[in-house]
Amino acid sequence: MFNTKYRIVKDNYNGFEAQYKPWYLWYWLQVPKYCGLVNSSRTIDDAVAIAEEHARGGSTVIQYLGTLK
Repeated sequence: MFNTKYRIVKDNYNGFEAQYKPWYLWYWLQVPKYCGLVNSSRTIDDAVAIAEEHARGGSTVIQYLGTLK
């Protein structure tokens, strides 16, 4: 009931766009990707991967670098 929902829609730019709807909103939002830019994908699988990354909580840490100077 109080879960975020996801969907893939066809867009007019590159093919497919991942969207989400938090439980407290009545409208759909674009899943933010690449610093908030358009997340348009050429394939449905790419759009699903964007939605899955967002559902997991965002970016996955690849490597910690420690303190950089």
